[in-house]
Amino acid sequence: MSGVNEIKKITSPQNSLIKETARLLKKRQKSGEFLIEGINLLEAALRPGSNAKVSKLFYTQEFVAREQEVFGVFIKEASSNGAEIFELSTGAIERISDTSTPQGIAAVATLEPSSLFSIDPAKGPIVVADGIQDPGNLGTIIRTADAASAAGVLLIDGITCDPLNPKALRASAGSVFNFPVISEKKEIAIAGLRSLGCTIAVSVPGGKTHYYDSPLSLPLAIVFGNEARGVSDEFMEAADVSVSIPVKGGAESLSVSAAAAVLLYEALRQGVTGGH
Repeated sequence: MSGVNEIKKITSPQNSLIKETARLLKKRQKSGEFLIEGINLLEAALRPGSNAKVSKLFYTQEFVAREQEVFGVFIKEASSNGAEIFELSTGAIERISDTSTPQGIAAVATLEPSSLFSIDPAKGPIVVADGIQDPGNLGTIIRTADAASAAGVLLIDGITCDPLNPKALRASAGSVFNFPVISEKKEIAIAGLRSLGCTIAVSVPGGKTHYYDSPLSLPLAIVFGNEARGVSDEFMEAADVSVSIPVKGGAESLSVSAAAAVLLYEALRQGVTGGH
């Protein structure tokens, strides 16, 4: 196949590269490498403008037979980016898969480095994940932030889960590759948001102002706290406004990902209509 890098074959699940790649299922390495699995995520990672760089592409012959056209696109895009290409046996692809029924296509990638100051607060709200621990919640928030035209997502380092965890990646549906998703220590994050001129709004049950009465104009940072403990003391002290979502039924509160959807779309609505 012209324009395609040399293809190496691996049949044994005990191969050293396969074992090294399987470790990415549990934790990213210091190199920043992480594992991408499945057609949808790989399409997002290889899309022009993506902040992901694919270094290794893995596939099975079964995948090629089933998805020949898609495979042709993947292998050419990956080769043009300088990725190594590997054909794996079923047993080898299963070793590096996080799902019970692997699709037969996976990759190793890194994200382009970025900082808080790579986010333009004029483009939309900055979403702050202050200790969110569930990868599904974090991935859903990243996907919602992307859909609602947020400027980026700021993760508080050391207390927030990894956005490149396989479950978080699937929940984000590839949105993590579309805009800045960065980590900072809490004190640096607060100081950085202040230097960007952001109003800091914290999402809390029983906040002083209902979201539809809150001015959510740019530049704005909206802080969502830990699922059990809520927003940290440091962000509560730094907050310019605390925003609540009234709950009228029998539920005690909304999930953090549902709250993020409500507040981000309210901020988008206010930006479109010019007020609250």
